[in-house]
Formats: sequence, C-alpha cells, structure tokens
Amino acid sequence: MSSAKVLPSAPPAETLCPVLAAPAENFRLTEISRIEKEISEQVEHYRLVLKRYKKARKAVHYSAVGLGSVSVVLSSGAIAASLTGVGVIVGAPVAGVAASIGFASTSLTVLTKKLDRKVDKHSRLLSLATAKHDSINCCVSQALNDNTVSDKEFELVTREMEKYRQLKETLRSKFVKKPAASPPQFDIEKIREQVR
Repeated sequence: MSSAKVLPSAPPAETLCPVLAAPAENFRLTEISRIEKEISEQVEHYRLVLKRYKKARKAVHYSAVGLGSVSVVLSSGAIAASLTGVGVIVGAPVAGVAASIGFASTSLTVLTKKLDRKVDKHSRLLSLATAKHDSINCCVSQALNDNTVSDKEFELVTREMEKYRQLKETLRSKFVKKPAASPPQFDIEKIREQVR
C-alpha cells in the first residue's frame, strides 16, 4: 500500500459540549432561564393584549359618538317633520330609526365602559410584569456574573417570580365582577315577636 492512500489519523477526541457544572447547578441555570423566558413572554403578551383593547375601545367609542350624533339629527328631523302635520307619515318612521340608533349608541357606550375597565386592568398587569421582568433580569445578571448560580441567588429569582404571580392574582381579583349582594333576609318571626 502506498502512503498516499492511507487516511490521516483522527485528531484527539474533543468534547462537543462544554463540561457541565454539577447537576444542581445545571438545574438552577435551566430553571432561571425558564423563569426569565416566562416573564418575558408575559410582558409581550400583556403588551399585545393592551394594544388590542385600546384599539377596540377607540373604535367602539367613536362608533357610539357617531351613532349618538346621527340619532340626534334624525330625531330632531322627525320632530320637525311631524310638526308640519302632513309630515307625520314620514316623521314617525324616522323617529323609530332614530330611537333604534340611539339604543345602539347607548349599548356601545356601555361596551366602552367595559373596555375601559379591561384597558385599566391590562395596563396595570403590563406595568407589574415589566417591573418584575426588570427585577428578575437584574437578579439573573447578578447570578450569571460568575457563571454560577448559588442557592441564595436562585432563591431570590424564584421568590421574585412567586411575588409576581401573587400580585398578578391580587390584581385580577380586584377586577373580577362581584355578584350583586342579595337583599337582607328578614326574620319574620323575630319581627312579629318585637311587634307584640
């Protein structure tokens, strides 16, 4: 055999992956990156939802104002036409249309109030998520300065995430519509005894 046909010897085996730290250290790193990703997704989610609610509120508000204006014009025209005597034939249907448009405008105004509440809720959730995102990023950058995550640093990051979840639930519970309180139940027998 000639030496030209011999394959060169393989280079020494190098690991393709870096040597991993201790299993606990690896777990902390993956958990911290998962938490950071989760809070970043929350910020982006609430930013997009808030943007959509603001657009919807704006469209509904302007529709309500426009329909209200049309209703006023039609109702005044219906009244003017009805006062002529013969115009009652035209004025009555126009007044009916004006009343329906007025009802639609009122309904859209109620919807605007609900959307205002949604915008308020999501703007508060966005500001909370942004604040906790910044706080968690600060903790993560401090933890990764030396490429190791100590128990204390890991606990700090997880505690921040738990605080975020608790505050988010508190905010959500403030915006939940509470059922109307039922009227107080009177004890008829007790009242009869007091009257006698």
